Formats: sequence, C-alpha cells, structure tokens
Amino acid sequence: MRKLFITILLLTGFLELKSQEISVFQYYLLNPYLMNPALAGFSQQTEIKATLSQQWIGIPDAPATQTISAHSYAGKGIGIGGYFYNDKNGLNKETGFNLTGAYHINLGEEQELLKIRKLSFGIGASAFQHTLNLAAFTDHDYDPAVDGAEKSAFAIDFNAGAYFRYDGLSAGISAAGLGFKKLSIYNDATEPVFPANFYINVGYLFQTSDYIMLEPSVVYKFTNNQQSQLDANLKAIFYQSNDQQYWLSMSVRKTLDTGNAQFLDLVGLAGVNYKGFMFAYAYDFGMSELNSSHSGSHQLMLGTLIKKAETHRISCPVY
Repeated sequence: MRKLFITILLLTGFLELKSQEISVFQYYLLNPYLMNPALAGFSQQTEIKATLSQQWIGIPDAPATQTISAHSYAGKGIGIGGYFYNDKNGLNKETGFNLTGAYHINLGEEQELLKIRKLSFGIGASAFQHTLNLAAFTDHDYDPAVDGAEKSAFAIDFNAGAYFRYDGLSAGISAAGLGFKKLSIYNDATEPVFPANFYINVGYLFQTSDYIMLEPSVVYKFTNNQQSQLDANLKAIFYQSNDQQYWLSMSVRKTLDTGNAQFLDLVGLAGVNYKGFMFAYAYDFGMSELNSSHSGSHQLMLGTLIKKAETHRISCPVY
C-alpha cells in the first residue's frame, strides 16, 4: 500500500510539476542558460556544463534529471548553443534536446564585469520523446485509463527570451511551452493540457570589497493557468584572480498557487571556478510535509569555460 501511494504521488507530482515548469528549468542556479536562450554566448566564451539532479532521496523512483549543454559566441553579435536532457520521474521518462540562437547588442565598450552593458534576444526549438511506462503499474484494475501498456509520444516545443545587463543591474524574461500543448499518449479524458511557462528575473551585482561581490536576485515563475512561484536568491562571489573564484548561494522558493498545495524550499549552493573548470553542488532542504519521507534533493554541476577574449575581469559563475 505504501509503494502504491508513493507511485500515485509521483505520478500526480509529475503532472503538477510539468504543468508548472519544464524540468530542466529548475536548475537555473547551476546553469541559467537552460532558463533563458538569450544567454547563449553572452560572455563571449565557450561554456560547457553537465548537471545531475536526484530529488527526494529515499523515495523509490523519485525524479532524476541529467543535462549536457554547450553555448558559445560565434561573432558579429551571434550566440549559438544547445542542450540535451534526460528526465525520469516515477513511470514517466522524457528525453530531448534544444537548439538555441541569440543576438547580442552592445550598449557600451567597457568589458569589466561591473561595466557590461548589453541587450540580448534568444530563441530555441526543442524536440523530445515522452514515455509513460504503465506496464510497471500493477495495481490498476480499478482504473480503465491505466491499461498496463507502455506508451510513447514525440513532440516539438519552442522557447524565447530577452536579457538586459547594465553595469550591476540584470533583468531577463523568458518563456517556454510556446508550441506544445498536449501529448497523444493520453486520451481526451485524462490528457493534461500543458500551459506556457514564463520566467522573470531581476538581480543586482555589487562589490563589497576588493575580493568579494554580492548579488541578490528574485525570479518569478508563472503559467497562463494561474500557477506561480517566487524565488529569492543571494549569491556571494569570492575571487583571487581572473581564473580562480569561489561562490556561495542561498535560495528560498515559495509557490503562490491559490487553491493548491503551497510549498517552501530552501536551497544552498557552493561552487568553484578554477583555471577554466567549474564545479558546483546544491542541496534542496525541502520544507513541506513530504520532507519527512525523504532526505532532500541533490544537484551537481561540472563544466568548463574556454575563453575567446579577455572580456570579463572575473569569470562570474553564472555568466
């Protein structure tokens, strides 16, 4: 009975999560390019990152996501990139890729980190395969919609975004789910309609001493079916040289959905940039009732930066 309850919980959670947010977009603290295609090539460097996430440690078949992304500056204001992802959540599995193009408009000539002035636009197209393995769901005699078969569907989606940076101020807006609404593996009675997802972020980076910077920021996420979430973040960057930095970040996430279960999460992150290599680890503490059934969620990022020009005085762990 407990296993059945957990399976139903994961299935329900998946549909609720997918209706609010594409899975890879949750990890913008480790890789913000996944959230906004306008960041492709923004730093005029080649950036390659792999992210691994395992949620709800201790719960069978809990969500797990892996991504590999790369983006670079191609010259003449053009940024290009793409990412591959694999997401498994209970009986659901989704594998896909996204290709991105961006255009950057310089608003100034200064290249130090606190003097960057740029406006960027980006678009992306995704293709993915979604599989629902009902063959593993054995307790389904009471529900004719669960027929015990494995079902699979192919879909195409689009995303777009804009990003503005003026000295320490940054602001961005992006949207996903612009072309994808339904999956053919569900019948008309059970198929969820996936809404468009929108993301607005504002932050300010400022220097507190010769070797320390702080960046408070907020991210507001919402859909066109009145679901929303607010994240408040604070990042501290400690740097010793152009190719050696360390950072700490804390994020508080609160869902704002009216009439639905509201969750509060606390995420801590630590990372390092060392001679072009990046490593970061994040832990999601979870502060909901579900937290008593698991030991938190873990996220890991490995990456590298290949500099094409001396553009930024320090390699910020985000851009």
